[in-house]
Amino acid sequence: MSLFSTRLRIILEKNGINQVELAKRTNLTPSQVHNYLHQNFRAITKEHLASIIVECSEDVGERAELAKCYLLDVIPDSVRDYLEITPLEKPNETDESFFEVERLPSAFKQEFEKLYKMCAESAEARDFTKDFTSSLAVILNKPQYLPNRKVKG
Repeated sequence: MSLFSTRLRIILEKNGINQVELAKRTNLTPSQVHNYLHQNFRAITKEHLASIIVECSEDVGERAELAKCYLLDVIPDSVRDYLEITPLEKPNETDESFFEVERLPSAFKQEFEKLYKMCAESAEARDFTKDFTSSLAVILNKPQYLPNRKVKG
């Protein structure tokens, strides 16, 4: 699954928007939205991309992250290391749904990205993955990679 499709699913789920509702908001057909959610497309027209990004969330950080994910999907792997795409505004550090791959150690990024794509379909799998990476951060003594959570004492 592409980063864009994965991120779009998560944002829609978080904001309580289903495929039919997004189709109505964007003037796309439900089948077009379905195809974008399931990576059944070669590219997305700029008009479709803009309307999806605007209508899937009111949060500027989520919109920026969705645009970033689409750009990362279309950029060839061979040139990804030569540029950095960052949103103009990021969500708050407390936003647990934000995909902050740049906060992970570089050797871990690629494998975590693969795992993230697999887990994006399931809330239970996402929670397990978040807990697992938090455990790794504790074991590796890297508190900067821990999500901001209250620990039960």
